[in-house]
Amino acid sequence: MSKQKQTWSLQDHNRLYGKNFNGGAASWILNNIDFNSVLEFGCGPGYYCKFWSDNDIRYAHGIEPEQMDQSCFINDGCEQFEYNISQQPEPEGILPAYDLIVSIEVMEHIDRIYHNKVFDYFLSKSPRTIIFSAATPGQLGTGHIACREEEDWRNEFLERGMLFDETQTRALRLASNQQNINHIKNLQVFNKPE
Repeated sequence: MSKQKQTWSLQDHNRLYGKNFNGGAASWILNNIDFNSVLEFGCGPGYYCKFWSDNDIRYAHGIEPEQMDQSCFINDGCEQFEYNISQQPEPEGILPAYDLIVSIEVMEHIDRIYHNKVFDYFLSKSPRTIIFSAATPGQLGTGHIACREEEDWRNEFLERGMLFDETQTRALRLASNQQNINHIKNLQVFNKPE
C-alpha cells in the first residue's frame, strides 16, 4: 500500500486550481477589517498575501509546507514560511501576534487529529479577527480528508472564545466572486470579544 502524498506543491495548485483568487473577498477584507498584519494559513501560491501587501498591509505572511510562488512575496513584510504545523517547530520570522488570521478552504486537507493543534495555534496569535472557511461533507474537491459541518467548524472558534459575526459573514459571502462557490457557502468571520 503506497503512502498518501502529504505535501502540496505550487505545481499541484496550478494544475488543479489555476489562479483561484477571490478578489471580491480579498477587497472586502481589506476595506472592512482593521488590520496591519495578517497570517494566512494555507496561502497557496500567495495571491492574497500579495494583494494585501500591495495595498499597504505592513505584514502579510503566509504558511505552506512547501515553497510557493516567490514572485508573490517580493514586497517588504510579505513573506511565505515553509512550515508544517503538525510536524515542525515554528520558524523564525513568524510574528508572536497578528491582527488577522485567514484560512480559506484548507483544513479539510489536514488530518482531523491535527485540527485542535491548528486551531489552538490560530488563537495563540491573539488575532482580533479570524476569517475561515473549510469544506463541508459532500463538497467536491481534491484531497479532502476531514470535511466537517459548518456549525462544527464554527464551534471550534466559539469554544476558544471568539464571537461569530453573522452580519460580516453575510457581507463577505456576498462580496465573493461568483465562481468561488465554496467561499460563498463556507466563509465565516469571527471577532475577539471587546
